[in-house]
Amino acid sequence: MRDLRNGGFDQFVWNHGAERAREIGRAWREVGAVENGELLCRLADVLDTQEPFEPDQVVAAFHRYRVEVKGPEFEVPGVEDELEEALLEWAIEHAELFG
Repeated sequence: MRDLRNGGFDQFVWNHGAERAREIGRAWREVGAVENGELLCRLADVLDTQEPFEPDQVVAAFHRYRVEVKGPEFEVPGVEDELEEALLEWAIEHAELFG
């Protein structure tokens, strides 16, 4: 979460890679944080399309990626808010489990 707060979703995906972002995105979708999960998966798909670059061009390559995905601000609820809402909805639906 610190990476998300520090640099945004696009930087998180850039730093951790497309496959890891998809894993987290799928997990978030499964627990109800659908918008944030879909965003991570979409950003991972775009990352996979990026051209290779030399190590000394990493900053320029990231900025091209950020422009392409229109980051760092995305029209999704805060991830903590969406996960909190999903947990609350699950708890209400399964109230009988709490005795």
